[in-house]
Amino acid sequence: MRVLITGISGYVGRSLARVLKARGHDVVGLGRSAKGAGADEHWTFDLARDDVASLAGRKFRPTHVVHLAGVLAFNQRAGRDLFEKTNIGGAQKMADYCLSVGARLIYVSTMGVLFRKNSGQPRNEDAPYGIPLNLYGRCKMASEEMLKSAQVEKGLEVAIARFPAIYGDAAYTAGWNKILRDAADRKFPLIGSGEFTCRFVHLKDVIGLIERILEKSRFKAEVYHGLSPDRLTFREWFESASRILRGSGQFKRLPEAPLRMACGVVSLIPEALRIGPLANLRSENIDYFTNPHAYEDPFTRAFGYVPVVGIEEGLNELKSGRN
Repeated sequence: MRVLITGISGYVGRSLARVLKARGHDVVGLGRSAKGAGADEHWTFDLARDDVASLAGRKFRPTHVVHLAGVLAFNQRAGRDLFEKTNIGGAQKMADYCLSVGARLIYVSTMGVLFRKNSGQPRNEDAPYGIPLNLYGRCKMASEEMLKSAQVEKGLEVAIARFPAIYGDAAYTAGWNKILRDAADRKFPLIGSGEFTCRFVHLKDVIGLIERILEKSRFKAEVYHGLSPDRLTFREWFESASRILRGSGQFKRLPEAPLRMACGVVSLIPEALRIGPLANLRSENIDYFTNPHAYEDPFTRAFGYVPVVGIEEGLNELKSGRN
């Protein structure tokens, strides 16, 4: 296969590139910087500003595009327009590029498109969209809808892979790796009771699902959920992190009501002045930890994908990176 990976210098992209190269595939990376993590070559491209026509004339013509690139956190200074141009417009550009060169597209999305506050009803790959907590989730939902329409109207071969919180790769010190380590070190509090179902997935299983999709002969806008084999609550995840990474079994708890009051006060402060802990004191973050994430993946499992990395193995890997 000839695979173009957008966001190749990111957390998932660089690991996927290494795996695909080891399997003997040709890999080209695409991103804003000129750094290609293990790719045969790297194309510099800004999803928000550059014209996709500039890619169509390249000698390398991929059989597949894995679209990982995007902006996760909204930056008030950069503005909503740039955020949407990168996330929604970028997905549109990759769809147009795939149609122009006859490539298949794997769009990597988030379970957040299914989030619905105060609903414990399990949601599988066929579930209707929810009400995403933040702009990132709303952009992913809009992109999914656009790509599904392109499949029907233009014949785009696209598959959608949704993932919850991703952890793993001890060398990576940000994201959920940092949250789990901070929880073990009593630096990240558990909000509320912690008795809500949550789903994580290890990086190895993310790569495994993408590889499995790449093997398909046709893409018909199918949706695949990549989930950990563990079905735990937030409290159980944090207790496990504390036990395995530190060995104390203790972590901080913060009651929900005072935090919501604090969010109301912080919301009155201009965005640019919210620094440090204030930057994360948002009602959407409180909602994330105080609502169930009851996602299911029956169709993905029927497809033949079975996640293999459980919590013990995954957290022990993070532990090895601390020693």
